[in-house]
Amino acid sequence: MLECVILSQSGLTATPSRKYLIAMKAVFTGGGTLGHVIPALSVAEELRKRATDADIVYIGSQKENEREYVVSHGFEFIAIPAGKLRRYFSFENLVDIFRLLIGIVRAFFLIGRLRPDIVFSKGGYVSVPVVLAAALRGVPVITHESDISMGLANRINARFARRICLGFDTVHGDERYVYTGNPVRRDLIECMQTPDERPLLLILGGSLGAQSLNECIYAHLDELTERAYVVHQTGPTGRNIVHENYEHHEFIADELPSLIKRASLVISRAGANAISELRWAAVPMVLAPIRTNASRGDQIENARFLEERGEALVGWNDEELIEKAVRLLEDRSLSDRLRENCRREASVPSTERIVDLIFKELER
Repeated sequence: MLECVILSQSGLTATPSRKYLIAMKAVFTGGGTLGHVIPALSVAEELRKRATDADIVYIGSQKENEREYVVSHGFEFIAIPAGKLRRYFSFENLVDIFRLLIGIVRAFFLIGRLRPDIVFSKGGYVSVPVVLAAALRGVPVITHESDISMGLANRINARFARRICLGFDTVHGDERYVYTGNPVRRDLIECMQTPDERPLLLILGGSLGAQSLNECIYAHLDELTERAYVVHQTGPTGRNIVHENYEHHEFIADELPSLIKRASLVISRAGANAISELRWAAVPMVLAPIRTNASRGDQIENARFLEERGEALVGWNDEELIEKAVRLLEDRSLSDRLRENCRREASVPSTERIVDLIFKELER
């Protein structure tokens, strides 16, 4: 199906207006949480915009929120069974081995039916069956890793990928690794900051929320709302609290880009996609990374990376988190310093670089 005429090409330094006269079919995959799906769709939308005819199908997990998000952005969505990849002992691993095998078989027949020119993977456990199936079918794969250290799914995917895109500029000896930055939603890039008399404090615990972070915020609501209007994404574990200068939502969707751009400060987990959007928006942030007892430690590495570069403050415990948030709300010079350090990230056209890389692979 591939027919490609590239109007201009100069390495991986993308020009957003560059168009490709190309008819192609691509499969996108990644999931387990919306943290994989949202940046993958940013790349898919850029690909659809810059190709004359791009037929894109998204293969994801069986979670309904993933299907709803993908379909709402105008892409076909196909769910497959997939077993979660755990580094620790669990009886669920035995069941998930069978889910993984079923997922590989299902993906193998899907790839055979769809006959894509390329597969783009954003990681997460659901991507592994699709990448393995693509490799068995001889379809080229590009995968993207958002975090500083590679997750287990992408460690597997990288063995079969022609290119591995990196969200952070870390050193790799393998020429297949390319620093592209993390994809950022276009509606965040395009929205304008709206001035507001009262500082806005935005609190994000990820798409599923964060109960421990929620409890910390509840315990210090008086202190925070004295200094700012607080908008809190709680996830499903949030409480129905009524408080002056405070509002809470289980999940913030369409309004999130505008809120990020308006925010005087964001308190956030340190997931790679969240902090990449905050860096792009140059918004001061205090990070509350998930500890190693609940993750593989990737958020700790992400938070330390930004802290060392002077792009964020990190609260390593509840008291430190609130103390640093209050300091940023009161210290304009410190806040401006963090903004300036973050603005370096805005110069990296990550989504455009990834799309250029996709087309470069299609030329081979």
